[in-house]
Amino acid sequence: MSDIKSMLNPFGFLKKKIEKDPMEPKYIKPDGTKVIEQETPLGTTVYEICPDKTLMCMVYDKSNKLVLDYIRKANIEIGKTYDEYGKVMTEFNSLYDKGNVLAEKTLKEYEYYDNGEKSKETIVVLPGEIKTEIRYDEKGELTEKIEQRGSVKTFFNKDNKPYKREIDKGSGGIITENIE
Repeated sequence: MSDIKSMLNPFGFLKKKIEKDPMEPKYIKPDGTKVIEQETPLGTTVYEICPDKTLMCMVYDKSNKLVLDYIRKANIEIGKTYDEYGKVMTEFNSLYDKGNVLAEKTLKEYEYYDNGEKSKETIVVLPGEIKTEIRYDEKGELTEKIEQRGSVKTFFNKDNKPYKREIDKGSGGIITENIE
């Protein structure tokens, strides 16, 4: 009989009674900030909703290490992700206009050497798709920087001075100019 009931209502197991609102604050800080904590199979998510409507979100893994933090206030949005050692892996900053339409976004990605020093940083700025790639040696010193704006790449030396420009003409090839 129970098999027939389960066939007639295969989603009956979803009728779980929710005992409390999952977005109910766990506590409220003296300044009025509401703190909400949610346990998930991957770890803990903490939301903070400030009186000025700023939203902060921090995600921790099962070992209580921060893996993501995020903040949104009016027309600004900022977020970072972290690896298991606490190093920033990605970062973004977004700016919205008065109509809440994305006006500018900066995306950053980082790579590291085994010694913990940054080896590479990639920055993309939208709109305009300006891409900058910065490489570092194992001591963390700048070795090369390449900035790309459309089909034009500009190469910078370790002193951050441009020394070469490449213009991709598509099927017309690449034109290289030395800059002094």
